[in-house]
Amino acid sequence: MPYPRRFKFFGNRFVFWYYAQYSRYEQAVIEYHKSELCKLDINFRLNEASKELMRRREEARERGIGPLDPEYPDLSDVWKT
Repeated sequence: MPYPRRFKFFGNRFVFWYYAQYSRYEQAVIEYHKSELCKLDINFRLNEASKELMRRREEARERGIGPLDPEYPDLSDVWKT
């Protein structure tokens, strides 16, 4: 898909619509390639799992869940086998 700036001559309404479609397409491509990398590279998979674990732990801290609570996320919660 061409980048949205190439379509300025169609008007703002079309560019905003196209950019929304482009963003969804771009995100889908990123997710696809991440899933393929996770299948092929164990280090990439572990890195992605650690990022997700940090995100979940930050959310848990915001909700008031501490590291000693049983609900606190650990690696087995995010590691998909």
